[in-house]
Amino acid sequence: MDLHLTAIATIICFILYMWTGMKAVKARMKLDITLLTKDKPEDYLRIERAHINTLEQLVIFLPTLWLFAIYTKDGYAALLATIWVIGRVMYVLGYEKEASKRETGFKIAMLPTAIAMFIILIQAIGAAF
Repeated sequence: MDLHLTAIATIICFILYMWTGMKAVKARMKLDITLLTKDKPEDYLRIERAHINTLEQLVIFLPTLWLFAIYTKDGYAALLATIWVIGRVMYVLGYEKEASKRETGFKIAMLPTAIAMFIILIQAIGAAF
C-alpha cells in the first residue's frame, strides 16, 4: 500500500504547526512578553490561541487522515490534508488580525475532518458486516 502522499501531507501539517509556534515566539519577542507574564496583550493571546488550537486540531485530524488513507486512497487523503492546511492557514492569519476573522478558516479546516470521519465510518461498518 503506497501512502507516500499521506506521509508528505503529514509532514506539511507538522510544518504548519511549527509555523504557528514560530509566530507565537515572534509575537512574544516583539511584545517583550516573558512566559510567566500574567497579563498578556490581546494581540499575543490571539496568536498563542491559534497555535494551541492548531495542536488541538492536529490530534483529531492526523489519525483521521491516516485511517482515511488506509480505507480509501493516498491521493484522496493528501487532497483532504491540503484543504485542511489551507483552512488552518486562513484560520491563523484571520485570528492574528481579529478573533472574529478566524471562522471561515476554521470551517474550511473542519470540513476534511468531517468528510473523512464519515467515509471511514461507512467503510469500516461495511467491512465489519
